[in-house]
Formats: sequence, C-alpha cells, structure tokens
Amino acid sequence: MVEFEGKVYMIDVDKLMRMISETREIVKDKSKVETWGYATDKEGDEPELRVIQKEITENTSNAGETFGNIRYDFMKNLLNLVVSPISDETGNILRINSFEDMYFGQVLAFNTLINEGIIIEVTED
Repeated sequence: MVEFEGKVYMIDVDKLMRMISETREIVKDKSKVETWGYATDKEGDEPELRVIQKEITENTSNAGETFGNIRYDFMKNLLNLVVSPISDETGNILRINSFEDMYFGQVLAFNTLINEGIIIEVTED
C-alpha cells in the first residue's frame, strides 16, 4: 500500500492476473468425412471395389492467445509507468507526491489502472 495525494492505494494482484489470463477464445471444430471408391486390378478377375473414407477436421480460433499476450504487455507497460522510479539528472530518485509531479503518460496509466480496478483505493483501516 502507498499513500498518494491523501489516499491509500494498492494493486489488486488477483484482478490483474484474472484480466491477463482471461481467455475469450472461441474454438470451433468442423469435421467431415470424405468417401472415395477405389478399384483394384486383379488379373483375369473383375476389378475389386474398395471404399476409402477419410475424416477431415478443421479448427478455427479467434486468436485468444494472441490477445492474451497483448493484454499482458499492455498491463506490464502501464504498471511500469506508474511504479518505476524516476531519477533526476544526477541519478537521485525523485519522489512523486501529487499528480502535478507526474507527466502525461504516468497520469494516463494511473487513471487507466484505477478505472480497470487494478489499482484500488483502500478505504478501510
């Protein structure tokens, strides 16, 4: 937990992990059976007819794994903007005490994480 602008915040790790690992993938399996007749030659006899069947299965997906990777990278980058320390020209770590000390990307990341419920305000003692 961290105090910022008079409020106490924390990261809801459970919500973060659910959001990252959430799969919205819809996989549809289609299968069909194709049948062919195959005539074999036997010397002196009538051709023998054999039936050959082959099952063809096709899987379609909406790329849920790819979107999961995108969500992971996006959340990682947002959290890095908020929790990574910033240093001045001499290498000293700066303390950010208000939104006025943050640059646009940090404020945007912070507000996005608040709106998504990843960073939550602690209101109980």
